[in-house]
Amino acid sequence: MFGRAAVVALGRLHEVRLMDGMALFLGLLLGSIGLGFVIYGRRQSKVVPFLCGLGLMGFPYLVDSTLWLVLIGTVLLCIPYFVRT
Repeated sequence: MFGRAAVVALGRLHEVRLMDGMALFLGLLLGSIGLGFVIYGRRQSKVVPFLCGLGLMGFPYLVDSTLWLVLIGTVLLCIPYFVRT
């Protein structure tokens, strides 16, 4: 089974889902862009880029599908462009 590993704990077989290479790369890329947004938002005292940056850094830990990483990442990247305060 590609992308999965079996872990035996206390006599039970547990299935653990592993990240594939593309999801790992996208998580690193989006997290790095998010860090840039956080630094920019903090220095310029802008809330929208700061919050989008936190979202970009945090959501790859919760999502393991490559498709959802791309969709959510694109939305979070576009919000500061369209919501200017």
